[in-house]
Amino acid sequence: MVINIKKCIYMVFAILLLTLLPSCDTDPYKGKRPTDYINSCWLSENSNYSMYFEVNNMNESILRIDDGEIIHFEFLWSAFDSGVNVYEYGKSGYTENLLFKGECKFGKSKFEVKLSEKYDICVGLPDTLIFERVG
Repeated sequence: MVINIKKCIYMVFAILLLTLLPSCDTDPYKGKRPTDYINSCWLSENSNYSMYFEVNNMNESILRIDDGEIIHFEFLWSAFDSGVNVYEYGKSGYTENLLFKGECKFGKSKFEVKLSEKYDICVGLPDTLIFERVG
């Protein structure tokens, strides 16, 4: 009787392990983020600012702000939730220049970033950025 209970416990444990391990590699936001839409353009604007970024076929993003300044940047998406960190991207790769952090809501033609932290040129941005897909 004791042997059967141990076997049952091991079988339940094995089934749980085999069921849960593949889900560790699952990204619930894959295909929903703006950078998943190659060759797309996204615009966020209100009366105080205008931001525009493109996602090209190399999955690079270019940010343009009102004054014409162009900043290459990279979204670093969280694999476990809707969080994002946005870093400036220099010629040699990522810089330590964090532009902003936030939580996102995704849609096919629109996404929203509720900013939790802002740095450098992004300090004057509103607390929520709403980007619409324009191309």
